[in-house]
Amino acid sequence: MTIEEYLRGVTGYAIPQDTLKAILLQSNVVAGTEADSMEERQRDLVTAQCLTICSIAQQGVTSISDKDGDWSHSESHAAPSTAERNAMRTMAAALYAKWNVTPPLHREIRILSF
Repeated sequence: MTIEEYLRGVTGYAIPQDTLKAILLQSNVVAGTEADSMEERQRDLVTAQCLTICSIAQQGVTSISDKDGDWSHSESHAAPSTAERNAMRTMAAALYAKWNVTPPLHREIRILSF
């Protein structure tokens, strides 16, 4: 099972190919790498990155249909619900905490009054 298949399986989400490529690039993982050949830490951190990205994906439904004579093909993609997004963020946070890594999208906001 490749890392791309693994990430799609873990999230249960139809992750666009370009998104997967970006996640792998950010994580220094070569596309097509066998998931079971990766170290647990690297696989966990790539998974956490993927869950984080999926949790901020646009909401809505996308569908594509093709038809040619008797042949037809259709695909649809629904973005995760708010509960699913929160679950993904929780799972990602647990993976980052497991390896004592600060999430890349963690931001500190300071409010200054004048």
